[in-house]
Amino acid sequence: MRALAPDRVRRLSAFRLKRTGLALAALFLLALGLRLAWIAYADPSPRDGRFDDSLWYDVSAQTIAHGQGYIFFDGAPTAIWPVGYPAFLAAVYRVTDDSVLSAKVANAFLGALTVVGVYFLGRLVIGPRAGWAAALILTFFPNQVFFSTLVMSEILSAFLLLLVLLAVAYLTLNRERARWWGAAIVGVLIGLTAMVRGEFMLFFLVPLLPWRLVLGSWRRALGYLGVAFVAMALVLTPGRRGR
Repeated sequence: MRALAPDRVRRLSAFRLKRTGLALAALFLLALGLRLAWIAYADPSPRDGRFDDSLWYDVSAQTIAHGQGYIFFDGAPTAIWPVGYPAFLAAVYRVTDDSVLSAKVANAFLGALTVVGVYFLGRLVIGPRAGWAAALILTFFPNQVFFSTLVMSEILSAFLLLLVLLAVAYLTLNRERARWWGAAIVGVLIGLTAMVRGEFMLFFLVPLLPWRLVLGSWRRALGYLGVAFVAMALVLTPGRRGR
C-alpha cells in the first residue's frame, strides 16, 4: 500500500480537525438551545416565595454582589455552606443587575460547555466514538437539562468536576505529560470544585492509583498526591480581610 504524501496527510488532518470542530460547535449549540428552551418553558424563581436551596444561593449572591459579604439571613457572617456557587452567582449578578434569568443562562452555557468537555474526556480515555456517544447522551440527559432552570450549584459543580477529570486524564494517560505542576493544577481544580460542593474535598485521593500505574512508583505517586493536596488546601484557605 502506497504511503500518502506528507502534504496530503497534512491536508487530510486539517480537514478532519475542521470537521470535528464544526461538529462540536453544532453539538454545543444544540445543547445550549435545548437548555434555553427548557428555561423558557419552566421558569421557577427563588424570589417567588419558596424556601429551598435556590433561595439561599440567590440571597447570599446578592449580599456578596452588593458588598455586604457572605452572611446568613440574620446578617451574621457564615461559613455553614461553601461559598463557591454564591460567589460565582454574585459575579453574574454584579454585571446583570441581580437578574435571575442571567443565572439560568449561565447554567445553560456551562451545561453546553460540559457536553463538549465530555467529548474530549471520552476521546482521551477510550476514543472518538466513545467521546461522541457520551457527549450526545449528556446533551439530552434529563438532570443536566432540568437543572439549567434552577439557581443551584449542580451545573457548575458538574462542569468543575469535568475539568478535574480532564486534567487527571490528560496528565495520566501519557507518562511524558506527568509533571509536578500538573498535579498542582489538579489540586487547584479540586479545591475550586470543593468550594462549590464540600464533599469533593476527598476527591484529591482519586488520582493516586492512576498516578501509581503511570509513574511506576508509590513514592512518586504519593509525592504528586501531596502536591495536589497542598494546592487544594491553598485554594480552600480563607483569605484575611483587611480593616
